[in-house]
Amino acid sequence: MRSLIFCAAIATLAATASATTVVADYQGNFSATNPAPGWRYLWNPSGVPLFSNPLTFTGNSANYAPLSYNSGDLAYATQSTGALPLAPPGSYLSTAPTYVTLGQSDTQANDGIRHYVILAYTFSAAQVAADGPDLTFHTYNFNIPNDPTLGSVDVAVFKNDSLVFENAFAEGTSFSDATFQQDYSFGTVQGGDTLYIALGDTGSYAGQQIGVAYTLALAPEPSALSVLVAIPLLMRRRRCSGFN
Repeated sequence: MRSLIFCAAIATLAATASATTVVADYQGNFSATNPAPGWRYLWNPSGVPLFSNPLTFTGNSANYAPLSYNSGDLAYATQSTGALPLAPPGSYLSTAPTYVTLGQSDTQANDGIRHYVILAYTFSAAQVAADGPDLTFHTYNFNIPNDPTLGSVDVAVFKNDSLVFENAFAEGTSFSDATFQQDYSFGTVQGGDTLYIALGDTGSYAGQQIGVAYTLALAPEPSALSVLVAIPLLMRRRRCSGFN
């Protein structure tokens, strides 16, 4: 009887165990001077990272440029020297270990372009082979300051140049796994695919700090996961059958 109970417990654990593997952590991976492997911190100096008509949104990674580490502000900014705000259109736009600072909106900038902070992570072929192709936000929290005089913050997520999420968040709200869901799916990825998260000002948020924390996870596709679980279960059942 104890053998049957043990085998039943093992089967339950195998069936419910998560195969999700966190492969990137914005805060945990943040590195001064040079981004950690897989990471890039970008902005759009000469064009918007998305076009809207307003029904379609398309990424335009050709317009992105790297941010440089600015030791004076301990953040990646549009220039490596000088205190923020830097010369327009860079202004306050930057990314730090726990927050990003938004750039000028299209109504504020002299060039008429909405300047986004763009956080990029590229998945390696080795990661996908080891952990699976299913991509999720495992945990995430983007905190918008509580200031009723300010406009909304546009958060757009692209897989390569294809939009997978977009919303404008009002002041005092957050885009987080507490309000949406943990393991928010972005579909599948291949080695070399990049997830871009662009944050922009739709009103007058320039210079405001937006709290940022998120992890990206990979998992086997459901069919592959079911096989991985089924094989050890069959083996355990055979071992357990010897005690009947």
